[in-house]
Amino acid sequence: MVNGIDRSKLPKYAKEATTGKYYEKDEDNNYHEISYDEYTQAKKKESEGKLAEARAKKQQQDQELIKKTKDELQASTNKYWADVEETQRKSEISYQNWLTSYYAAKAVDEAKGQIRDNAKLSGNYTNAAELQADYRQKYQALTQGYQTLQEANTQKNQANLNIYNQNTDENGRIIGQFATDVSNYVGQMQAEAAERKAKKELREQREARNPD
Repeated sequence: MVNGIDRSKLPKYAKEATTGKYYEKDEDNNYHEISYDEYTQAKKKESEGKLAEARAKKQQQDQELIKKTKDELQASTNKYWADVEETQRKSEISYQNWLTSYYAAKAVDEAKGQIRDNAKLSGNYTNAAELQADYRQKYQALTQGYQTLQEANTQKNQANLNIYNQNTDENGRIIGQFATDVSNYVGQMQAEAAERKAKKELREQREARNPD
């Protein structure tokens, strides 16, 4: 600091306006007179240094911009393919759930058909042994038919729930699960009641047709 002036903040090279002399500042912030040629060479070198620094800075900024653009493009590409894979995954899950629901519904119809076919003793029995054999076979078939019916209904309900869950939020999934549980429970109770009734009617048919 000289006469209230902080020389560290003054330029390295200077020209005195009154005398036209040229000066260079040293490491101690003191000015020493130099020639015009030394001044012009130093200023040229200083200008070239600043230009090189600016170019290097610009090159770095360009490289950073290129890298940022590449990273953004790569991130966008990755997101695109991730979205494609997710869409394909959801489509595959939907398709599998639809297949499960379809075949479960088909199994329900087949089980109902099996139950209908075995709900009556319609043979021409010549003795009690034939009647009893047919009765046992149909009794077991009714047991299997109602078991298959309950399992198929549960699978169908679960598949339909899975399809529903793909297009709803957490609250919707909770409600859907509750409704499915209720449907499964009610379906089970109804199937068990229908099974008891069908077997009771089958026993009554056996007793009514007993040739002995």
